[in-house]
Amino acid sequence: MINSNKAQLVQTTVEQSIQPLLADIPAFKRFKGYYKLIECNSRIDEYGKTYWIIKLFDFSSTIQVYCFNMNEYIKSLRLNSKVHIEATIKQVNGFRYVRCAFLQSAKN
Repeated sequence: MINSNKAQLVQTTVEQSIQPLLADIPAFKRFKGYYKLIECNSRIDEYGKTYWIIKLFDFSSTIQVYCFNMNEYIKSLRLNSKVHIEATIKQVNGFRYVRCAFLQSAKN
C-alpha cells in the first residue's frame, strides 16, 4: 500500500513537471522547458525592489512570467533567444500568475 502511494505521488509529480505548450500552462501547477524569450521589462514593487516581467513564446501562445531576485542575470539575457525556465503557478489576492523559479540562457 505504501508503494502504491509513492508511485501515485511520483506519477503526479511527473505529470505536473513536463514541458507543456504555453497554451496549456493553466492546467499545470509547475512546469519546465525551453521557450523563446521575446520581451523583458523591469518594474518596481511597492517596497522599491525591482522585479521583471518576461514574455515567453512558443508556436501555441505567449505568456508573461514574473521574475524576482534576478536583476543582474536577466539583464544579460538576449531577446529572441531560447531560455530554459522552471516556473510555478501562483495565486495572490485572486490574481493568478506564473512565477519564475529558475531561468538560464539555453545553449544550442
